[in-house]
Amino acid sequence: MKHLLFIVSIVVAFQGSAKNTWKPSDYNRYSIENIEKFTQITRRIVPEDVDIPLLNAAIFYETNRERKKHGLPQFQHSSKLERLSTGHSDDMVKYNFFSHYSRAPGKKTLDDRIKKVGLKNVYAGENIAEFYLLEIGENEPFYPPSQFGYFKNTQGDTIHLHTYMSLATAVVKGWMNSPGHRANILNKKFTHMGIGNALYYEGEGIDRVARVKITQNFGTL
Repeated sequence: MKHLLFIVSIVVAFQGSAKNTWKPSDYNRYSIENIEKFTQITRRIVPEDVDIPLLNAAIFYETNRERKKHGLPQFQHSSKLERLSTGHSDDMVKYNFFSHYSRAPGKKTLDDRIKKVGLKNVYAGENIAEFYLLEIGENEPFYPPSQFGYFKNTQGDTIHLHTYMSLATAVVKGWMNSPGHRANILNKKFTHMGIGNALYYEGEGIDRVARVKITQNFGTL
């Protein structure tokens, strides 16, 4: 089994949606041509009520948009690969790490994790990322609410929360600007993909800020 493993840590990300509006069957109803008709995808993310399946879908379709731009067949959605991705993102939050090599018992390597979701002899790859839900650039400094009442940038402008779609765009743009991640996304051998996001917070009290750890798994199924 061959695995392509690449790593990225990109800071971007933060307001409005209803929880779990996206259903697995929606992958059969929507495409990159009509995903904007699912109006919740353009709402700002509310960390306390984040729709994780919708964020997974937004990143899925934005990735397929890149495939189409480069003349490649679009990925099909795989529920097993999404379960694989979700499990790794959840473990990265639970065990406090950011790596392709997991601290979770029995899940150290991608190969270990693939077997646990019932896949065998799969040509697979993995991208990971870490983003704020605040709409800020990578490593961009900001002032916390305890100083100015809101999250603000160094110019004094209020930093808003991402929409589901704008966060997905930022994540995929970051991957496409990284040679290893780009190679995974544009790999002609991969046919299926699944995305998994896990929410967590850093900081305390009024300055607590929401972030997500993201896993993107590819496979030839």
